[in-house]
Amino acid sequence: KNVRTQEGTLPIIGILDPDKEYRTSIKTILANEWDKARVVEFGSYKTFIENQQKNNFDFLIIDPENFTGGFSRKDSIHILIEICCSHFSPILVVSKYCNKEENRRFLAGLSVTDFLSKPFSDFDLKHIIAKIRKDHYLHKELEQVEITADTDRLTGLANRRRMDEFLEAMVTLYPGEQQPFSFIIADVDHFKHYNDTHGHQMGDVVLASVATIFKNRIRRGDLAARFGGDEFVVILPKCGKMNALLIGEKLHTAIADEKFPNQEQQPLGNLTCTFGIATFPEDADARELLLKKADDCLYEGKERGRNTVVAAEPD
Repeated sequence: KNVRTQEGTLPIIGILDPDKEYRTSIKTILANEWDKARVVEFGSYKTFIENQQKNNFDFLIIDPENFTGGFSRKDSIHILIEICCSHFSPILVVSKYCNKEENRRFLAGLSVTDFLSKPFSDFDLKHIIAKIRKDHYLHKELEQVEITADTDRLTGLANRRRMDEFLEAMVTLYPGEQQPFSFIIADVDHFKHYNDTHGHQMGDVVLASVATIFKNRIRRGDLAARFGGDEFVVILPKCGKMNALLIGEKLHTAIADEKFPNQEQQPLGNLTCTFGIATFPEDADARELLLKKADDCLYEGKERGRNTVVAAEPD
C-alpha cells in the first residue's frame, strides 16, 4: 500500500537494475526531481518478480537487458514488460538494449512509456522524470474531480457525454503528443436474452458488475465509459495496438471468469463479452472513423460466434 502523509499519498517508484551503480545514480536523481516519493530498489529480476505485487507502483524504471525467463531474449523482455504492465503505471526502460533502433521499436510496440540508452546523461533522465511526474499529478487531480453530469448513474462509469469529450481531446492533442491511443468497444453477449429471462433488475446487476471489472482492470489515465445499453468503451491514451490487445484480452478473460447470477442459462453457457479494438492514427485518423473501425471489429467478433477480442488490421 502507498505510504500516507499529511500531504496525501506518496507515490511509489520502483527501480529494477542489476547494476548497483546505475541504481544509485537513478535514485540520486529521483531524490532531487521527485523528492515526495518512496523508492523501492530491486537488484535482481527474481526478487522483483517475487515481490513486485507487494507494492502498488506509480512508476517503474527498469533495465530488462539481462533478464532470461527461459525463452528467447525478445520473449523474455516481453514477459518482464508484461509483468510491469500489471501495475498500469508508466514504464521507463533505461538500458544498453535501447542503443539499437530495432530494439527501441520493439519496446515502443509494448507501449513502454519511454526509453533511454546507457550510459545516459543526467539531463535526459531528469527531463523524462519531470514529464512523468507532471503527468502523475495531473492524473491525480483528475481522479479527484467527480462531476455528476459526466457519470452514468447505474454503473458509475463515465457517460456518453464524458466519453465524447475525452475522445475529442485525445484527437485534438495528437499533433503535439504524437502518441497513439486506442479505443475498445465491448458488448455483453446475448444481453437481451438475459434481460428477457431474468428481468431488467437482474440485468442492471450484471451491467454494474461488468462495469466494476472494467474500472478495476484499466490503467490510471484510461477512461471507461458506458456507451449505451449493454455497450461499454475504454479509451487508452498513449497505448499502441499490441498493448490495447493485451488489455482487451485481460478484460475479456476477467468477465468470462466472473460468476454472474444465472449465467449458465445464457446461450453460450456463461455470461461473456465481445470486444472490438482500433488504434489512432494507425487504423483511423479521425474520430468518427476510429469509432467505426472499432465497431466493425465488434461486429466481426459477433460474426465469429461472440466471446472474443478482435483488433483492426491494416487495410
